[in-house]
Amino acid sequence: MEQVTRRSMGRWYILGLISLMYLITYLDRVNISTAAPVISQEFGFDKITMGVIFSAFGWAYAMFQVPGGWLGDRFGARNVLTIIVGYWSAMTAATAVASGATSFMLLRFLFGMGEAGAFPNMALAQASRPSGSTNPSHQ
Repeated sequence: MEQVTRRSMGRWYILGLISLMYLITYLDRVNISTAAPVISQEFGFDKITMGVIFSAFGWAYAMFQVPGGWLGDRFGARNVLTIIVGYWSAMTAATAVASGATSFMLLRFLFGMGEAGAFPNMALAQASRPSGSTNPSHQ
């Protein structure tokens, strides 16, 4: 007689958490554009300076997405995502202490660097099966 194993509801919980993380990463990326007019006025930035500040995030995000995915393959998506969430939260808070164009650019670059690994690792976490994964020793 073959025993039928019942699927866990935990996979839906994980899917919900990952979907929430997708939303938060999106909001984190675009929230500065909402605040851009106020930031520009307060610091006296022109549109070119704001463009460079926005670009700093994009360049870092593009450069560090592959290394971020590699970290997930090496150390496990769950472990890397835990670190990424803490890091991007710290970078979000650190943006509040930016005092000029250079510090804004640096913080946005560091923010992009940290958030770059989020999508590859969320995809790895979604692709992992509950009974095994692409890297079973890290689940």
